[in-house]
Amino acid sequence: MSDHERFHRGLLDLIAVPGVVEIVIALHERCGSVSLAELVETATPRAVPLLRSLAAAGQVSRQDSGTWDGPVSPDARFVLTASGVGLANTLVEIEDWGRRNLPVSRRSHRA
Repeated sequence: MSDHERFHRGLLDLIAVPGVVEIVIALHERCGSVSLAELVETATPRAVPLLRSLAAAGQVSRQDSGTWDGPVSPDARFVLTASGVGLANTLVEIEDWGRRNLPVSRRSHRA
């Protein structure tokens, strides 16, 4: 398997983790920075490890000067990188495709 194939497989594995898509969409919908507290409130209660994974994959970055080594403050702010914006747009396109092409019973499973 090439590095390119491994990267894509890794990204697919990452977005399959519960809560990851919700974080990406929450960041996308807010068109700017979002605090950890806001993400925990609206997307997923275990946001920190997911944000770490998304940051390692180049999809999210911290806006403050904090590190990932210690606890993350609820006030820490996060944004999608350019790559993360592309991922978010792709996820929105997939959701739109699903609305147009999947039976209603399959679409309501996500909700």
